[in-house]
Amino acid sequence: MAEREAGDRIGKIASVEVMTPGAPKVIVHGDVDFRHAPEITEAVRRILEDGNKRVDIQLADVEFMDSSGISALLDAADLARRRQARLVLVSPTRQLLHLLEVSGFKLLFDYEQLPALVEPVPPPAGAPAYWQVSEFRVPCHPELVADIRHRIAEVGRSMPFITEEIEDIKLAVGEAAANAFRYGCPAGAADSIHVRCVGDDRALTVEISDPGPGFDPECVAVPKPGSLVTGGRGIFFMRLMMDRVDFVRLDPGMLVRLVKRVRKRGPQTDAGLTV
Repeated sequence: MAEREAGDRIGKIASVEVMTPGAPKVIVHGDVDFRHAPEITEAVRRILEDGNKRVDIQLADVEFMDSSGISALLDAADLARRRQARLVLVSPTRQLLHLLEVSGFKLLFDYEQLPALVEPVPPPAGAPAYWQVSEFRVPCHPELVADIRHRIAEVGRSMPFITEEIEDIKLAVGEAAANAFRYGCPAGAADSIHVRCVGDDRALTVEISDPGPGFDPECVAVPKPGSLVTGGRGIFFMRLMMDRVDFVRLDPGMLVRLVKRVRKRGPQTDAGLTV
């Protein structure tokens, strides 16, 4: 797993490998998004076609996974079910378990080596953050989605969000940015994505805009929790993770606005994560 050069791209380069002989295992590393997620399904397919009745997917080294990665795992689970095989997620991260639980997909998998339950870590004590503004533009290179997630997460970490909420923000921001890169840049690398982030003691608001033709979100079929229907999962996860999601047509372009409110907390916050 190769780290990107400092000052270049944030995050880890994703890779998928199959470990044999013995019990076959798919080992996944790095940031898993739409560029590499299909490799997971394809690796599971090859193992099942060899007649194996169990496939382990090792996830301990996954830094981040978006809806494309979830979709790849769901497709792999469907392949295993059709062949009456067992698909086991080994050492899934807390972020992945959280996504599977809130999206209704948890029961579709078997698990081994689950992470220990820990109390969420609140932000450092001190004065709350007021009117933090971060605004930047990035060229249309899909690998820069990780940079956008990283920059927004840094703002979120200075606010009263627990770790799980930061992961929610990263996922939603990543989905919006990935859609902007994939569908909102008709001129390719000549286009750019504009990002604006505002944080105060009430909420974090992120706006991601692109120069593309835009779309009508009401025409996108968004799956229900637990549904294996493909398509629309990016919007599904954005709405699931954030308190408000707006789609605004520009002239030209499209803007996605994501809002995560700051919660008032008691002395302790439940970190309940069950499998």
